[in-house]
Amino acid sequence: MGQRSKVHAFLAVPVNQGKYLKPELVTLGNPQESLHDPAVAPDQSFIVFDSGKVKGGLGRLCIAFRDGDHWGAPIDLGEDLNKELPWGSHLDPDGHTIYFTGTSGIQRFSLRPWLEAHRQQPASRAALDHRPSSSLAREPTTVVKSPG
Repeated sequence: MGQRSKVHAFLAVPVNQGKYLKPELVTLGNPQESLHDPAVAPDQSFIVFDSGKVKGGLGRLCIAFRDGDHWGAPIDLGEDLNKELPWGSHLDPDGHTIYFTGTSGIQRFSLRPWLEAHRQQPASRAALDHRPSSSLAREPTTVVKSPG
């Protein structure tokens, strides 16, 4: 068997009239861990992605915030969410809700606690290391249930 392929994220900065600077590889967390399904906020203030590899899933869902010209350290979105073995996150147009597929179907999850903590003290590591309870962030409804 060949080597498993990894997803790589690139940043291409527009300069003018449809022209871009040379794309640059985006590093998120440990470069030895795999990265899957990145979802970037339209204003590029944060990115949500699967990081690493866990038994039965692609990885743990994390968020990283823009810090100048690079992304900050990934912040795990918590056990309540990650016990679902999430993958394929997509950002809602509201800018603070993600949808992902997990073991019990398609789920909806609010990023508000992480976004608000980041906005209150964006330069403070203490604010970013505070991981709000996922049970507060999770919307109460499963959007689509898996058959069986």
